[in-house]
Amino acid sequence: MTTPLKLIASMMLIAFVGLSPGLASAVEGVVVQVQASEVIIDLGRTDGLADHAVVELFRRVEVKHPGTGKVIVDRFPIGTVTLSQVGELLSIATAFNGLERAPALGDFVVFDVSSFVPAKVDEEAPLLNPQECEETDPATGELETAFAETLGKTYDERILAWRSYLSNNPYSPYTSAVYSEIDWLQAQNEAERQPNIVETEEPSPELTARFSGPSALGVNEPFTVNVSVLQTERVAQVRLLIRHTGEPAFTTLPMSREGDFNWQLQIDQEWKQAGSVELIAEVVRMDGVAQAVAGRFSQPLVVTVTEPKLDVVDETNRTQASVAFEVVDFWLSSAAKDAYLRFEADVAYLVDFKSLHKFTIGVGVFEGTGGTVKTLEDTGDTITRSINYGSGEVELELHEYVGLGLRLSLGNGHLDDQDRGQTTVGGGAILRIGDDEGTHLNAGITAMESVGNEGWIELVLNEIERIPITAAVVATNLPVGEDIGVSLNAGIGYRFGELLSVSVTTGWNARTINHWGLSLGTAAVLTW
Repeated sequence: MTTPLKLIASMMLIAFVGLSPGLASAVEGVVVQVQASEVIIDLGRTDGLADHAVVELFRRVEVKHPGTGKVIVDRFPIGTVTLSQVGELLSIATAFNGLERAPALGDFVVFDVSSFVPAKVDEEAPLLNPQECEETDPATGELETAFAETLGKTYDERILAWRSYLSNNPYSPYTSAVYSEIDWLQAQNEAERQPNIVETEEPSPELTARFSGPSALGVNEPFTVNVSVLQTERVAQVRLLIRHTGEPAFTTLPMSREGDFNWQLQIDQEWKQAGSVELIAEVVRMDGVAQAVAGRFSQPLVVTVTEPKLDVVDETNRTQASVAFEVVDFWLSSAAKDAYLRFEADVAYLVDFKSLHKFTIGVGVFEGTGGTVKTLEDTGDTITRSINYGSGEVELELHEYVGLGLRLSLGNGHLDDQDRGQTTVGGGAILRIGDDEGTHLNAGITAMESVGNEGWIELVLNEIERIPITAAVVATNLPVGEDIGVSLNAGIGYRFGELLSVSVTTGWNARTINHWGLSLGTAAVLTW
């Protein structure tokens, strides 16, 4: 059965023959399908086309005059294409890159048949048996009857005839095609009534305009685009052309004026589906020219739309159990001891509840012998400290890359040579700058009654996969709270998968240039 658009195109050709012989050399059709590699039109051999025929494409433009409110319909050439294949009813073009705009569904197609030489008719070919013809359905019959009444009539008479047809057949399957025919007839009628004026003025200069809008957003985020134009007095309309990526045609959305120089549009939810959409922003000038502000038909703007990421709580790697042991000696060259050893074991749990990041509890053993540098060098007399203690620590996350840990210790042990037990209290604070699981800097201070104080800065490097490296500077008066010394420490570790990691540290310690020694430590961490 003949398609509505094809039928109307054929009617237009017959009407042109009846009204003006000069127009009989052109046949019109439309683009019925646009794909990435080909364009299909509804003209074929029955319309006088042959392989490699050249057709011209036109873009239909419809605007509303801002002053009079009158709807103005026109069409503009966008280029020519050569048909690769011509069938009886349809033709295909595969090369169309040279067009001013990308072809779109519904574009008009014009073929000049004046130079075409038809194939010789075979006079011996058998005539078609009328009984073999396909029976015309009632809707098509009514359309053909209406068309017969328009033959030889003026544009105004033909418009009235088609409007009468629509009034009598409001549910006809050809309603859309008839409306298109009426639009075309009105445009032709107005064109003939306009005086033939030769344009002598220079074309209007381009407007100064700017586009702003997102390049990516989530499906639930606001989607707003804005166009700013400086010469507002020359603006007839601002519009946005939008389509989902992969669709052949754009949808035109008018933008509303917001303020003196801005036009804005809130994009509906239907365009905020996961994937991407393509945009072209245009300003229609008073002279009727559509000026592109952002994007082109050959290269539109692309906006990526993504689904929101779900906040999934990772229940793995939330608990750590660690043990650490270190021996620190400040005076290797003397029989008098200035050294201590420390053993700690603790369990840390990653909370991440509001600002609370981590909670740690542990136990430790501290034993040390020392004194003032002068006493050790003069008499060799020493003081001994031996303490068992427990500790608790909370780390607050002040920022994604800043954490503050607060520590409290409580212990009991021997604090002098009379072997008398005593309770001791201690505390401290640790500031972390950087990612807890990546490279970061630790700065802290701790103090314990009758034992001494420590202050340190430590750099933790996690740049080599599975091999953490540490470097630290420590100022301390351990083990007995007397003269301050400095320790320079370095450490290296290895992670065995996600479960276990071990490390060793070594360092150089000194209270004076002659009062120095070495340190050694090891640690293991179990994570699950």
